[in-house]
Amino acid sequence: QGPRAGLAEIQSLDHDLETTDLAQSLAFLLAGHVEALGDDLVARDAYRHIADRWPYPFGGFFDDALWQASLLDEKLGHYEDAIAELERMVKERETTTIMGTYERPKYVPAMLRIGMAHVEGALHGGDREAARGCFIPDVSGKFRMNFIGHRRQTGALHVELHAVQSG
Repeated sequence: QGPRAGLAEIQSLDHDLETTDLAQSLAFLLAGHVEALGDDLVARDAYRHIADRWPYPFGGFFDDALWQASLLDEKLGHYEDAIAELERMVKERETTTIMGTYERPKYVPAMLRIGMAHVEGALHGGDREAARGCFIPDVSGKFRMNFIGHRRQTGALHVELHAVQSG
């Protein structure tokens, strides 16, 4: 009984369901369970595998898997890996001839987290130039947000943001 038994049960289903439509859901559930058990590296690799095996736009968990992997990389202090996962997420775009939009709720937050990861990485000895040059365009392209400064106060990261209209 307990969490490890639950993990074993989920893993036992993997072989039976790997060729069905439930395989993505099971893989994401398995990665989340491993994360909850505290095995961050294995969980991070499982999330990455989900994004690789079921890429956008066909993978129902593509954005969520890369988001979770990036959170684990930040937790582990692997800021460049976190940035790469988030950049991979926002790089994927879909074109259509139909009027409308595809709901990707983590898209804009991912762009903000890219900037934050650059800043946090710079504070831990990473690339300061990448942090200084970080900007996040909004969906319409009419505004951009610049990091205008960062400083540490009482152990917390403070970042000032402002929006400026671009031509």
